[in-house]
Amino acid sequence: MGQGASISTPPTGGGSNGASAASGGKSRKMTRRVTQVGVGVANGGGAGGVAGEDVVAPGMSGLANPGSTEAFDCAHQLVTRYCGYTKQGFSPYSKKPNQDSLLQFHDEVTDSLMFGALDGHGKDGHKVSQFITERLPEAIFGHPQYDTNPKQAISDAIAGVESRLLKQPHIDCELSGTTFVMGILRKDKLIVANIGDSRIIAGMKAVDGSGKTIAQAWSQDHKPESPLEKQRILAAGGRVFAITYDDGVEGPQRVWLGDIDLPGIAMSRSLGDTVAHTAGVSSEPEFSEYTISDEVECLIVASDGLWEFLSNQQVIDMWTAAQKDPAAAMKFMCDKSSQLWMAEEGVIDDTTILIANLSTAGGSAA
Repeated sequence: MGQGASISTPPTGGGSNGASAASGGKSRKMTRRVTQVGVGVANGGGAGGVAGEDVVAPGMSGLANPGSTEAFDCAHQLVTRYCGYTKQGFSPYSKKPNQDSLLQFHDEVTDSLMFGALDGHGKDGHKVSQFITERLPEAIFGHPQYDTNPKQAISDAIAGVESRLLKQPHIDCELSGTTFVMGILRKDKLIVANIGDSRIIAGMKAVDGSGKTIAQAWSQDHKPESPLEKQRILAAGGRVFAITYDDGVEGPQRVWLGDIDLPGIAMSRSLGDTVAHTAGVSSEPEFSEYTISDEVECLIVASDGLWEFLSNQQVIDMWTAAQKDPAAAMKFMCDKSSQLWMAEEGVIDDTTILIANLSTAGGSAA
């Protein structure tokens, strides 16, 4: 959730995904950022899922133990060890489910590894992220064009699953949705599809021979203030502005309808969120493609519970400090991000992390 969740005031529990502020385009004063969601825990299965408690989702090779945080071996030619974990956040104002989902799937027919993070927001955000996680692998790998045109297959699959989502009577998508970032690794090619502000980064061997691992962002966050994103929103009749909280801190730029201060989401692309989509928020994935060379040591995929207060390089440095062990690094990252969330916000965002060590990585976990 994090900045993706809209603001409700006052924070008295049971809030909606909407935000209320005085009309106009100037910054507003509101209470400090507090995420509010509905109650009820959905436990995921299959390719990943939402978890009410801290849990390791089933792994890409089917070896992960949901009661453990250990790393697992992988038979893929490039990925040697991995660990995926989704950790429930904390709010003193309301009891909430974990709205994140962890996507891990190994398609044996094509020897493709799929891994991703979804960060739900709004009252039914956990239902949205889980619905997509449970259905997307089959939709992608079952697409007739996956072998010849994988990007088209991914686009079609995402659009098809979202269309099915919006028809579900038990999931209210007006003010609920999710971000989505996913990588599919086949042989030495990685295709990244991104919607929103979850993120995938790579740890690269430094070219200067220093032995340091350098962070590279392999997806770009979709924020309302980004020029092209803002242009699309304004063209659709939406507005983009930030709120100033009661403590004087200005929050992130958010998307609003043209004539009412809803929904106030802090990303410019998402799945679900039908109200925000009328203001120019898009569900179209942005693609990038990479060749996994010998310089790539690891891939880290995470929701913005991790990225809110930690830079890409800080995250890679934690992986290095943990002797490149995915499980130890993951715990280190979760603990540190939780400390920063409590210190800065008084709440902790749901956090999902997947770390995959590649065959070029040194250390005890390779």
